[in-house]
Amino acid sequence: MIDPRLALGRLLEVAVAALGASSGVVTWFKGGEEHTVATHGNWTGESSLTTPLVIQDRLLGRIILGPRTNGAAYAPLEFSNLSAAVAALTRALAATIELPPERAP
Repeated sequence: MIDPRLALGRLLEVAVAALGASSGVVTWFKGGEEHTVATHGNWTGESSLTTPLVIQDRLLGRIILGPRTNGAAYAPLEFSNLSAAVAALTRALAATIELPPERAP
């Protein structure tokens, strides 16, 4: 069984290192509020790249990277690659996460 917190934290660690980010955070929505699940580096809240954590068309959280240490902008291909990695992980996690029932409109 996959530990979602551990898996998301590891993905964040790898993304920060691979993309040269100064820091990053994984957040999770619970009870209508966004909570921090993991941080890497000195997270200041400055967001430069964000990708959603989506399972079954439901936004469950986000992976957010801070600015790069060299000051360069993230390229579209880097966003695309991070999004693909996040999507693959969320598919793997889908079987281990109990989703709350959707609210009626």
